[in-house]
Amino acid sequence: MKRWSHKSLEWIHRVREENYNETKDKPPEEVLKNIKGNTDELVKGLGLKIIHPYELTPGRKVGFRG
Repeated sequence: MKRWSHKSLEWIHRVREENYNETKDKPPEEVLKNIKGNTDELVKGLGLKIIHPYELTPGRKVGFRG
């Protein structure tokens, strides 16, 4: 593996390579299904709230859908 100038870059590229090797022979639909499931679990576990772009529009109140 290429030598990177920062340890964080080494870690990021190592993880990317591992992810690639685990998914390269899988169909895209399966990979996306797994990613979505993992993301949903993480969001729920961290207690995060999804905020939609229209909720951030200036002059609108958060939660207003009209």
